[in-house]
Amino acid sequence: MTVQHKTPYEILASMLKSECGMTNLDTAQILLSSRPSFDGRSAVQRASEKTWLLRYIVHAEPPYLNPDLFAGLELSVPRLVSRMKGKRSRGRSPLTNADIVRLVAERYVSPMAQAVAAYGRDETLFANAVARIACDGDIADSDKAEQIMALMVWAAISADGAAAVREMEHFSTAINAPSPLTPPRTTPPLIDIVPPERSDGAFTLGLVRLKDGMLCGDTVWLHPDGDGALVSSMRASDPEGNATVINNVEADVSSMHARIRYSAADGWTVVGLGSRNGTVVRRATGSQAVVEPPRDEAPGGSSAPADEAAAVPILPGDTIVFASSTVYCVLAHPAIGRANAR
Repeated sequence: MTVQHKTPYEILASMLKSECGMTNLDTAQILLSSRPSFDGRSAVQRASEKTWLLRYIVHAEPPYLNPDLFAGLELSVPRLVSRMKGKRSRGRSPLTNADIVRLVAERYVSPMAQAVAAYGRDETLFANAVARIACDGDIADSDKAEQIMALMVWAAISADGAAAVREMEHFSTAINAPSPLTPPRTTPPLIDIVPPERSDGAFTLGLVRLKDGMLCGDTVWLHPDGDGALVSSMRASDPEGNATVINNVEADVSSMHARIRYSAADGWTVVGLGSRNGTVVRRATGSQAVVEPPRDEAPGGSSAPADEAAAVPILPGDTIVFASSTVYCVLAHPAIGRANAR
């Protein structure tokens, strides 16, 4: 027996119908593009044809839902949020911006994430982004509502959590809104490295997550000749280079939280990138070193810029705590001798 999953678009349409009394046609008239297609008619013009709307939009499964049928988020999302705050059915009070954020964060992020995962895409970056927006006290509720709905709309269209985060960032730039990507589980890529012998004693570093007392996920192997790693809650790739991205983290980890890298002078180090919630290295000996404190505990209320931050050495046996609860254990590649370990 085949299990039928709701598509991501069906999750969005169901939310708008249940919470705002919007029909499929109401939603389509806001989200679809007015650009003419090959037959001279636009998607928004064809939306009035119920069969077309249900087959090619509402019930279309990824990857058959064509993103080209939709208007740009900078056009559709402000209209959608305005409509959501309009008159509701059954005498319910209109939604506020804060209500929209709360509805998505508390009731609809999980169904949407599950729908994305059901189609083979990782949902963690999407869920992290929603959590980041919802808890960010530096962004106005009006911007939060639009950003969180931009995430929902693009997740519905693409069934891709990482793509939804990228499009939300582009949307925030287009409307000049503060980005939540600055100071919130995809499985990190496993780099299969057989390290060569090195005369300088450099070794391939491993990082594996410790959660609820158990190791989880793949080990991330970093070769000393590589580009190191970027720790991020909302990035699928390194925007400044080719570092391996470690994004199997909790939502209080920043978008650009820390970098782990190797140099001949300092060995393996971790350096903070001005994160909101800080980073600490716990030594195998029981001592600890603060990479950077949480921003509200830093002198002047802000972390040091990345180019001024101190690089803290790390060795096998250490653990690194990013923000409040994301813990990674530091390992050495099994093919390497333990001369560098404590």
